Amino acid sequence: MKIAYVAPTNKQAATINYHCSDGANYKISSDSSRRKLLDDCIMKMIAKDMQPFSLVEDEGFQELLHALDPRYEMPGRKKLTTYCLPELYEKVASDVQTLLDDTKDIAITTDIWTSRKTEGYLTLTAHFISSSWELKSVVLNTVRIRDSHIGENSKTEIQTVLDRWRIRSKVSTIVTDNGANIVSAAELLRLRHVPCFAHTLNLIVRDSLKKTNEVLQVVIKVKAIVSYFHHSVKASDKLQDTQASQAFPLHKLIIDVDTRWNSTMHMLQRYVEQHLPVTATLCLLSKKDMCMSDDDVALMAKAVQALEPFDQATTEMSSETEPTSPR
Repeated sequence: MKIAYVAPTNKQAATINYHCSDGANYKISSDSSRRKLLDDCIMKMIAKDMQPFSLVEDEGFQELLHALDPRYEMPGRKKLTTYCLPELYEKVASDVQTLLDDTKDIAITTDIWTSRKTEGYLTLTAHFISSSWELKSVVLNTVRIRDSHIGENSKTEIQTVLDRWRIRSKVSTIVTDNGANIVSAAELLRLRHVPCFAHTLNLIVRDSLKKTNEVLQVVIKVKAIVSYFHHSVKASDKLQDTQASQAFPLHKLIIDVDTRWNSTMHMLQRYVEQHLPVTATLCLLSKKDMCMSDDDVALMAKAVQALEPFDQATTEMSSETEPTSPR
């Protein structure tokens, strides 16, 4: 097989033409192992990288595959969703079932979360030690769940998933957050319930921050400053100029998220680092009334120092590669 490179013209991209020994072009047949391999690779890429099925219709992606092998005709969205995806699911499900059948003790974690469309979902994950002594975690299912009677509904959905994977008798522990609905579901299942350590720690630290009035007031002030820079292109650009002129790192300010206490610590930590250029920028933008005092910054630094061990514990307990167990 000879490879001939055709230089691009003003209207054409570079192309690679594959020719048989007799010089005739040909396409990979639909039933060849090569075609099956490439179809599977595209489907696995979409699944692993969480890409949309519309990727196969993107002009740039099509050009890439054509350059790699113009003999290959890429599957359309219909084939991917109708044949390739179900086939991949069945293969992965079979492998997961083999792992679950081969283990004796399983812990499960579950959480109820809300999508961007404000729809409630419940995800169930199994955790166990394989026969080769490797920590394994596999997502068993994600199902839509309604708000009404959510405790009973969650219990029914979890029970259905456990029966589907034939692991009901193997589950020793269920770990959930401290939400009343999901705790109720765990109790209805009559499984040993362990509250999520990271979530419990999150509640403890966040409640402590709210009840420490001096720190709370500083947090409110910093959040207002960060929000101002996040919502003003002019202010953000000016801050970058000030950072550069004062030889400070060009780091963006961090805004906290209500559901993650350590984001508040990271917000304070970043502000302490950038206090001087932020103050200078606010003065230049006639926002002197928003400036933080040196006492405020000193209090922030102390708060960050006190919170760092909790941040480290949260990070370690949230690791997906290190086994943890209640004591």
